[in-house]
Amino acid sequence: LNANIALDSEARLSEAPLFLVSGQLPSIDIDLWHKVLQRYWDFGAQLAADKPAAPSAPVDNTLIAGLPFRARVQLGEYDVGPLHLTDIAVEAEPLADAWKIQFINPTATGKVYLPNDTTRPLQINLQSLKLTSALLGVEPEAGTTPEHVKPRGPSVDPRSLPNGSISVDALYMDGSNYGNWSLQMHPTAQGAVFENIHGSVRGVTINGADSEIEGARMEWNLGDAGANTHFTGSLAATDLSEVLKQWQKPDTIESKNARFRADVSWAGDPQDFALKKLRGDMNIWVEKGRFKRNPGAGSDGFLRLMAILNFDSLARRLRLDFSDLYQSGLAYDQISGKVSFEPGTMTFSEPLMVISPSSRLQMMGKL
Repeated sequence: LNANIALDSEARLSEAPLFLVSGQLPSIDIDLWHKVLQRYWDFGAQLAADKPAAPSAPVDNTLIAGLPFRARVQLGEYDVGPLHLTDIAVEAEPLADAWKIQFINPTATGKVYLPNDTTRPLQINLQSLKLTSALLGVEPEAGTTPEHVKPRGPSVDPRSLPNGSISVDALYMDGSNYGNWSLQMHPTAQGAVFENIHGSVRGVTINGADSEIEGARMEWNLGDAGANTHFTGSLAATDLSEVLKQWQKPDTIESKNARFRADVSWAGDPQDFALKKLRGDMNIWVEKGRFKRNPGAGSDGFLRLMAILNFDSLARRLRLDFSDLYQSGLAYDQISGKVSFEPGTMTFSEPLMVISPSSRLQMMGKL
């Protein structure tokens, strides 16, 4: 016994027992589709009830009308939050406690596990996710990189996000690789909370502020004044010179290890992040390296900041005589300090101290 419901295509029965739904659909309403499947489940339960009494056996949720179920459908389009997906190859099958849905699309490829118990979080495992500025509601200026885009307004209401866990093996933004990520998200009355965030992007590892196991945390809330994002976590790296190169910035500093503990917020959605909008604190710790020659201030805000913090230039301007000041720059053993942010300003709330083999330098003030 087998069955095939073919949608806008020719029906073909499989050799093995199977309840197969195949073909093409312009789109799909998951809620309505779930109601249809529920009718088949109810029908199977009725058939079982009409049979002579027998020793009770566990209910097999992988069967529909007594047959293993599969759906292999080509969807014309489907919306997932701000993502409008087209030409999606979908294969679905019921498991003991969830539905496993595999999909292939130019924007996203991966699997989704939808629990039968709607109170449990869903699980999304993506092999790749390719986003664009337009999908996230931001507009890049001519000649800018994805890091320099203007917000166009919220692309999704965070309160409408599902409760679930997400992992992405390869995240792309406007064609640029932004590494791998995993997190758990929970909608709230004010917005959404993203917990246990772990990521690795262009030489930077993102983890929890106080525990690498717990991961970072981000809150995305909506209020009368608009959206606000709050991030708590740590950013770690080895050689900052290599990190800066990967972010297409001048490699003004080398290091063996670096860690930045951040507790910051900014007005707007997560994608509206900008240095001049930050509010909060950041602890800095960098170990063993050297400052390289100042590349010049330029017009970029990051370049201006690096020019100010370049202690090699500072030492030369003050005409200090260090035995460790070589042609290649000022060597150091450790850099530590704490900075506080207000929109448009940065204050050294604790002295930024640079310890070299033969000297100590400190920086205080406001930028």
